[in-house]
Amino acid sequence: MSKYKIINYCFILLVLVFALTACKQNSVFKSYEGKTLDIAMVGEPPEVKEEQVIFTEISFDEMTLEDLTSYDAVFISENNLSKAAADPLLSFNHSILLYWNE
Repeated sequence: MSKYKIINYCFILLVLVFALTACKQNSVFKSYEGKTLDIAMVGEPPEVKEEQVIFTEISFDEMTLEDLTSYDAVFISENNLSKAAADPLLSFNHSILLYWNE
């Protein structure tokens, strides 16, 4: 085997090693350690590991300003977004809506 082929093989191997290590996902998420959050969820609530994050499943009928003031946030699941957008009686002036993407 010639010296040129050995250098080419080493170069290709080096490129592959860098490419494969660059694709490695190293996501580290910190656990939430703040105050207890009570989050209203229209749709199926997700499962979370944190004990201080509480999801309460609610319906659109329960989305009055009086009912929502007891929650820290309101999430609407993806399959309920079209219903929320189509209902002109739903008023979200005092709430922040978050899209939950699974």
